[in-house]
Amino acid sequence: FVTIVLIVSNTIRLTLFARKEEIEIMQLVGATDAFIKMPFILEGLIQGLVGSLLGSLIVVGLWKLFAPKLAPLLLILSGDPYPPVPVKGMVLMMVLMGGLLGVLGSVMAMKRFLEVE
Repeated sequence: FVTIVLIVSNTIRLTLFARKEEIEIMQLVGATDAFIKMPFILEGLIQGLVGSLLGSLIVVGLWKLFAPKLAPLLLILSGDPYPPVPVKGMVLMMVLMGGLLGVLGSVMAMKRFLEVE
């Protein structure tokens, strides 16, 4: 979790530094902090959602690929060669957590950036 937050936070921070002049101009003409922050928070949300969706699809694909080959081992460990795996719930939870962590990283980057300004 910490790694995801730090990666998103650093990515957003780089974007903020690239757009530093535009942000300063927006502040000078009276844009609120919420108006300035919202695109970066949405960027963090999208990064978290896309990253977690891709990761969960890779996990599901690998499970479907290797589950038949692991059936003998699963039979020994759990007594069921194909134990039920809540794939839809797992993917949904991973995507929601990814989005939440993306927003958290973005908020942290924005807080640090606006404190420096």
